Amino acid sequence: MPDKYHPLVTGWIAHEEERKKTANRNGWDAPIGLSDTENGRRALRLHDAVLKAGEKRGYSAQKLKDDANQFGFSVSGEKISWRIREGYSRRKVPLEKAERKDPFNVAIGRDTKIVDTPTGNLVLYFTAHYSVDKRLEDKPGKPLQERIDEILDKFDSAAKHAAARREEDNQAWRRRVDEQFRQARIRKVEAREERRWALLQEAAANKSAVKELRDTVATIKQRMIDGQIDHPRTARWLDWATARIDELDLLSKSPQEIFDHLIDRKASLELDFSEY
Repeated sequence: MPDKYHPLVTGWIAHEEERKKTANRNGWDAPIGLSDTENGRRALRLHDAVLKAGEKRGYSAQKLKDDANQFGFSVSGEKISWRIREGYSRRKVPLEKAERKDPFNVAIGRDTKIVDTPTGNLVLYFTAHYSVDKRLEDKPGKPLQERIDEILDKFDSAAKHAAARREEDNQAWRRRVDEQFRQARIRKVEAREERRWALLQEAAANKSAVKELRDTVATIKQRMIDGQIDHPRTARWLDWATARIDELDLLSKSPQEIFDHLIDRKASLELDFSEY
């Protein structure tokens, strides 16, 4: 046993003891903690060794909440978490006599079952972003306790892989955003062109209308003169009609006003079109 566990391991042991006390107070079956079995104590020592060696490499250790894994590191900004379990071997065995008589087993014709047998080996499962659980297991003559550098090297590789995948995702996201902006710009340009075309057609139509309106007002004015009708209301009406026709007559405006109107200057400035 180490003289002093890493604080996170000490905290884990205290957490297990608190669970036992709670179970005892409520008359429940006390949960078996890691410190209650030899393999559990081996797992605690392995956690302790990994945490201390990782911190020497500059990794930032953390106790995880709401996570299937017990402990984690921040490795180059990537989260690497792990848990340690006892390994099991899975094998198929015949059903017991009583089990063979079970109606369900009889109905489906089942005469074997799968059983898990503890191997006594420790298995370390570790996880990083963009990857499924990976595992390292005790080997004959090579227990995990003696392979701390190998474990940390695996963590480092997983962190680099996660960082590379994250960068790929970021680049893909940027490409999607750029394409969305490009498509939006195309739609705005098309809308602007349609608007300008409509303004030009409107100017052409107004040109004919303006000529007819001016001719009509001129005829009305002449009739008023011929009829010797000289009333203030007549003069005001003629001024009003002339002003309204001037508003409609684009070609009566200054060259800059004509240009700004035809290119829809306000919309162009909003889109930041530099070609104008």
